[in-house]
Amino acid sequence: MIQLLRPLALAFLSLTLAGLPGAVSAQVDPIPEPGLKPPTEQPAELPVAVVLTPFRASDGKSAVHAWLEIPADALAQASAKGEPIRMTVGVDALDAEGRSQASFNHAVELVDEPAEQARESGLKLHGRLELAPATYRLHLRVHDGSGEPRVDRKLAFEVKSFEPAQAAVLPPLFIDDEGDSVVLRRPEQDSVLDPFLTATDEAFVPKVVPVLEEGPSRARITLVGYHLKKDQSLLDARLLNADGSLLGKDRLGLVSQSETAPDGLDRFDFSLQTEGLPPGDYQLEVSIQDFEFGRTDQTLMPFVIE
Repeated sequence: MIQLLRPLALAFLSLTLAGLPGAVSAQVDPIPEPGLKPPTEQPAELPVAVVLTPFRASDGKSAVHAWLEIPADALAQASAKGEPIRMTVGVDALDAEGRSQASFNHAVELVDEPAEQARESGLKLHGRLELAPATYRLHLRVHDGSGEPRVDRKLAFEVKSFEPAQAAVLPPLFIDDEGDSVVLRRPEQDSVLDPFLTATDEAFVPKVVPVLEEGPSRARITLVGYHLKKDQSLLDARLLNADGSLLGKDRLGLVSQSETAPDGLDRFDFSLQTEGLPPGDYQLEVSIQDFEFGRTDQTLMPFVIE
């Protein structure tokens, strides 16, 4: 994976492990001098994927929902079967001066069955950041159970301004129908209205890293837009290759659409037919043309078929 930065505060952060599974190498450790401690091996960095989705909030701010995912194979390498999984995860949104404007953290402690489930299917963490429109850096820190740092990275992202009555779209989200990952949310945020609902009010967890299987299958996608005025705006979705070349529109089909909410929010559910697409990297592009204001809003979601 590579680091990506997309409009509408969509971003992925991928950190690679130091070694490859199954790799074999020969190394002769130096003999330490008397009185010197032998060099200690640094723990490998955990691969963490991040997707940020900004929903409209009050007082001109956005409720930026952050989903983090640590894959199962990385958790299996970091902790042996039967052992608990313990780590602390901290997320800060830093402004241009490096000051934290919003944050959340997780103290992860998985034992017995939840720990085994995470080693088999991965771990997802969710948090919410209330931010005014601006450019920020997401500071992500992960420490293991012994306090050793496993991740310390910063990623630039932008929170857009939701102008009154102007049409806008959020990044399309692939629905995780398997739902096998262990999902942790901040307890105090349970009372906040969950924006991750389909057009038919079905609660869902998004795929942080959208990886689809090759073959005759349909992926479910949900999309949120604001102020999509009838006869005054045009919503368009296109399937692209990794290089941006057009693959077509016939693989995408509208399944359902919600009633417009009082704040102008609309939800759409799509299906994506992947049969016949070879393994590789793709992009789903969504745009909305607002004829009243003469502007176009656009967003991209990369995904993989393997």
